[in-house]
Amino acid sequence: MSNIQVPDELAGGREFNEYSDLGSVNKGQLHGKGRAFLKNLAQALGMQPGDYDLSSNRGGIAVSGEVTLHSDDLYVQISDTMSGRGLQVMFRSCKSRRDYCGHQNNFASLDSFREPGSQSRVLKSMQTLIATERQRKQAAVAQALPKAPSPAPVTTASRSATAPAL
Repeated sequence: MSNIQVPDELAGGREFNEYSDLGSVNKGQLHGKGRAFLKNLAQALGMQPGDYDLSSNRGGIAVSGEVTLHSDDLYVQISDTMSGRGLQVMFRSCKSRRDYCGHQNNFASLDSFREPGSQSRVLKSMQTLIATERQRKQAAVAQALPKAPSPAPVTTASRSATAPAL
């Protein structure tokens, strides 16, 4: 599994809003370096360009905004949750690139990607979500397919001993 580098500019303990000049610079780095991080994440998950969309919403002055990777099976978003825990990675499976609600949210600290063991666990969780979503979609397609009519059972004509003769 690939080792995804977390840029130093996205380290925890920083302000990612526009209340100060430094916060504004950090916010700009979040949106630039965050996109690069998500491209590397997509590659580590086996995605090719075109398999996903990347977007960035800077939000208002008080928030970090978010950087998002959205594929047909997985939705990943980096933002500062203002919980004091630094940047968080929220991820969940989704039905399509038009599904913005998806399934259950999962969270990991962006800093957890700095530790190979922790990064590996998060990547495996994401891969499991992708595989589960693909199985869910295959099952839905299989259910939607028209059923072929079953052949009529083959019976042999036999006269009942109690049937009257004609």
